[in-house]
Amino acid sequence: MSEHTVNKLEDWSEIIPVILQKLGDRRIFTIEGSMGSGKTTFTAIFMDYLESLDEVSSPTYGIVNEYHTQNPEFPTVFHMDLFRLNSLEEAIALPIEDYLYSGNLCIIEWPEMIESILPEDILRMQISIGAEGARKIVFL
Repeated sequence: MSEHTVNKLEDWSEIIPVILQKLGDRRIFTIEGSMGSGKTTFTAIFMDYLESLDEVSSPTYGIVNEYHTQNPEFPTVFHMDLFRLNSLEEAIALPIEDYLYSGNLCIIEWPEMIESILPEDILRMQISIGAEGARKIVFL
């Protein structure tokens, strides 16, 4: 477990090399945090770092967004927001497992609903809001 603090929006990019190092060969990266904690904002900054060719937006209503990058290690990234799912069966019907086992990077917001089908070897990040809007980031 490691902990970092991000004080300003501009500071998010400083933590990305840390994330990429922790990610290693893993291809599933979950982000947990309360509503408004910055999960999608972080993902947009992360995708800018990977040189996304697509505009990053919240997949809340579409559930899954697909992005393409100029980064040879992560040419395709699936960004999922599972907040609106009501059951594991709904996730399976998407079919969420096709994304999870595609070999592409999956960034998953609100992963709790699919916890039972996630592989064991994933990177988990929690974001919480601290004093004066600072974000505390914990990697599990």
